[in-house]
Amino acid sequence: MTISTSKCPHCQKSGFEAVTEEPKGSNFKIIFIRCQLCKTVVGTLEYYNSGSLIHKLAKKLNINLDY
Repeated sequence: MTISTSKCPHCQKSGFEAVTEEPKGSNFKIIFIRCQLCKTVVGTLEYYNSGSLIHKLAKKLNINLDY
């Protein structure tokens, strides 16, 4: 079995970090997944976890989301 490590497409290093930023002209934050060395962005995540927020709201409204 071969185990592969994710590598940056730009510099080929394998360390990554999650950084929260608010893009210029934007009204919301984004989490950027980027290389620790060269800062190339390899992905993004929502700042808020929508699924978690929906479940919290449903709980407050006494709505059962589990079927």
